[in-house]
Amino acid sequence: MNPNTGLLIDLLTANGIQVGVVTNGYYINEYLESLSKCTWVGVSVDAGTEKTFNKLKGLPEEADNFSIILDNIRMLKNFSEKNRTLLSKNHPAYGISYKFLLSNENIYEVYKAALIAKEIGCKNFHLRPSSTPWNILNTANEVVFTEDEIKVYNGQIEKALKLDDEIFNVYGVTHKFDGQFKRCNKFENCYAVFMTGVFMPSKEEGKIDFGLCCDRRGDERLLLACGISKLSNIKDLWGSKKHWEIFDNIKVKSQCPRCTYQPHNQIYEQVILKDSMTYIFI
Repeated sequence: MNPNTGLLIDLLTANGIQVGVVTNGYYINEYLESLSKCTWVGVSVDAGTEKTFNKLKGLPEEADNFSIILDNIRMLKNFSEKNRTLLSKNHPAYGISYKFLLSNENIYEVYKAALIAKEIGCKNFHLRPSSTPWNILNTANEVVFTEDEIKVYNGQIEKALKLDDEIFNVYGVTHKFDGQFKRCNKFENCYAVFMTGVFMPSKEEGKIDFGLCCDRRGDERLLLACGISKLSNIKDLWGSKKHWEIFDNIKVKSQCPRCTYQPHNQIYEQVILKDSMTYIFI
């Protein structure tokens, strides 16, 4: 929706910065050239039928956005193949991912969605379960999958995995959950707050906020900077007393949802801090 999206991608890639874009796919057709320069483009479709798509996205039953987005994916795939000269020889083009956020409503459409993804030219089908956001943890509104739904999922993903070949892959990203798709944060502290950052719109016009966790966007407890206008402000705060105070006050077990950076935290905690395994090899 931002008319400068293409320009931003062009400037980043022209300066050797790899770009990945997650989009709902509706305006892909307006940015074909820029998106074709990306390392990957993930399209959040989350459905295998128009009916389910419209329900999940809050659209009228008669809306045809689903077919428009599928056409846009085909268009980007074809454009990218015909215009490989836009990419440098060393550029790792990982293609288009059909992203599928598993929920109680779409769990019966995993295979159908994966089949569509392959047919329209996606490189990957990328599934992960819905997880409870940080702001409704430990409430009656938590995301819950029943045992029967888990069985349905297992059957669906087993069938979908058979679509794997040399040019198409199915990924079920479930390692950050337990067997019932509940959060499974197997680490004590969050070291990822020293590894990553999130730029967000500020309440103050023309300024930005800077947070330390993509999974807890909007949580003021994870904000390192508010209402700043210079990037150098972030540099000054990085590693500061405030940064360490945020780290000290994070209560992983009670405050954190499913963690995107769980592997980073586990590796740092188990390998570097506790030396639970050998990391110096001959």
